[in-house]
Amino acid sequence: LESGVSDQGKFYRMLLLLASQSGNLLNVNEISNTLKITNATVENYLYVLQKCFHITLVRPFYNNIRKELTKMPKVYINDLGLRNVLINYFSPLEQRADKGAVLENLAFRVLSERYDQDQIKYWRTADGNEVDFVVETSYLRGFAVEVKFNEQDAKPNKYNKFTQNYPDFPLEFWWWRKMNLMV
Repeated sequence: LESGVSDQGKFYRMLLLLASQSGNLLNVNEISNTLKITNATVENYLYVLQKCFHITLVRPFYNNIRKELTKMPKVYINDLGLRNVLINYFSPLEQRADKGAVLENLAFRVLSERYDQDQIKYWRTADGNEVDFVVETSYLRGFAVEVKFNEQDAKPNKYNKFTQNYPDFPLEFWWWRKMNLMV
């Protein structure tokens, strides 16, 4: 009650929605329409979930701060066990249809243990180019991470636009076996 959660059922359904779309763009209007609650209520619930450390919103990476503030964030669940319980999916990672999302969420958790959450962003263009994470270690310097389940899925040429535009952000590929050693 103190946090302003007036409808516990819709709050819980929103958490279920967020768990099922972990690593995806967060569209407040879409959630509002789906749950038939106001945008202000969605924003309040997001605030509560962030303050309770259930979710983290990752902002986009841009040189232009105005664009960064107006673009949609990506949402990550801070506890992958909670995510599995919410979506009721416990299969081994190799057999999961959502293994890419799980692995990306795990990569976010690894990065967030090493860097401030303000330093972790994602990069995406209107024409569909995307890099999972861009970590700013200092002003316009850092590194980028693309997460793939298998090493052979990493295709460096696909990311030429990013590497040409941001040469001070070397691109690393993280895959399942490599991440096992990191965790």
